[in-house]
Amino acid sequence: MFAVRPRLLYVGVAFLVALSPYVLLSAYMLRILAVSKHSLDPGGFTVEG
Repeated sequence: MFAVRPRLLYVGVAFLVALSPYVLLSAYMLRILAVSKHSLDPGGFTVEG
């Protein structure tokens, strides 16, 4: 079917392994940014008890 050269496969896997922490960190930072934008009420975080 698909003839993928082994060297190309190794390079692709190496790029995937090298870039995956940056993708996860970027997604985490975007989530923190979205949560902080939704929680910018005038009162902020209050603990009642």
